[in-house]
Amino acid sequence: MEIIIDGIKIRYDQEGQGEDVLLLHGWSGRADSFRPVFNALMGMYRVTAIDFPAHGGSDEPDCPWGIEEFCECLKKFIKELGIGPCHVIAHSFGGRVTLMAAAKYPELFKKIVLTGTPGLTPKPTLKSRVRGFAYNVFNSFATDKMRDALRDFFSSPDYKALSPSMKKTFVKIVNRHLDEFLPDIKSPTLLIWGSDDTAAPLYFAETMEKEIPNAGLVVFDGCGHFAYLDRVLEFIKITKHFLING
Repeated sequence: MEIIIDGIKIRYDQEGQGEDVLLLHGWSGRADSFRPVFNALMGMYRVTAIDFPAHGGSDEPDCPWGIEEFCECLKKFIKELGIGPCHVIAHSFGGRVTLMAAAKYPELFKKIVLTGTPGLTPKPTLKSRVRGFAYNVFNSFATDKMRDALRDFFSSPDYKALSPSMKKTFVKIVNRHLDEFLPDIKSPTLLIWGSDDTAAPLYFAETMEKEIPNAGLVVFDGCGHFAYLDRVLEFIKITKHFLING
């Protein structure tokens, strides 16, 4: 299925009947990233899974976006489809967008499930300090062309695989810390986390549990950033119980 939002084609899947549940994938993912969860819920709910702009079958914006633009696009998507207020289940980047949207537009969501969501201010580590120092030293005398090469050298594989416009989008996203929005999230929120997540460390979830007024945390020991797939049956069971009983 497709819908046009502000001139951008958005692809999505939708199946089932009942209360609305929206699935929001992580960076470089797509609607199918949640396929096992989608299939498990569509017998009880009307489930919608989106390809975010520049992901899957959706168009890439014609300029770099930050979390704010993705948030506004999601709000319009929900309103255009008439699926709000909905429950939302979000992984990683999808969780970043959810944090801002839930705080700014509380009317959009009922209950929220977040898993592996980064976006908070990270604790400095020795490795990050050394990398930052090295980058700043080299950057101080580099030419513009050298700076581009330097940025690629110090960047993640996700960044290196992007188009020039999406590299700027990626930088805007990872540099936007969302701590300020946590106290304004009114929806009941369940955090399901892998104990060994390195992309969104467990202390992010512990901070969210503390700062979001109505939040609880479940930890999957030994799981990483994709804990919802590592233990998908348990994830689905816990999520269903939360959506039904709260």
